[in-house]
Amino acid sequence: MARALGTPAPAPLLPYAAALCVLALWACGGDVRPPPATRTVAVADTMNGTVVADPYRWLEDQSSTEVNQWIEAQRAYADSIVGATTQRVALASQLRALMDVPNAGTPRKAGDWEYFTLRRKGEEVAAVYRRKPLTTPTPVDPERQCPPATCKRCYTRAIKSW
Repeated sequence: MARALGTPAPAPLLPYAAALCVLALWACGGDVRPPPATRTVAVADTMNGTVVADPYRWLEDQSSTEVNQWIEAQRAYADSIVGATTQRVALASQLRALMDVPNAGTPRKAGDWEYFTLRRKGEEVAAVYRRKPLTTPTPVDPERQCPPATCKRCYTRAIKSW
């Protein structure tokens, strides 16, 4: 019999849930050293009459040597905890295989051209392509190369909005 939404779980499940929480906390424990210290600076702004403290604003200056040293220290700390384990390498490989699939965006008409994005297998980012509108609607096939007569890659550095 189903229980109503919002009603507490039956009592027999509570010890198992508590044991699961204790197990999760135990698994996260261990000999983990604390993260590198992060200095704070007394900086505050007043916005609409409210004082807003921003003690970590100094971290916004990414060209600063101190900030880059802090980033490297944090990266080294993270790697010491979740470094290149066999599980992490296997997971990264599996995610890469699942995400490295071709992808074609929906063509959008602008003037005498149709524009669309296309990312083929092995490419990190999609490129913008254009083609003359076809007489019959034809989806973009990311597995095929675009015929040069109908499709031309737009060599654009950045697009403000798409």
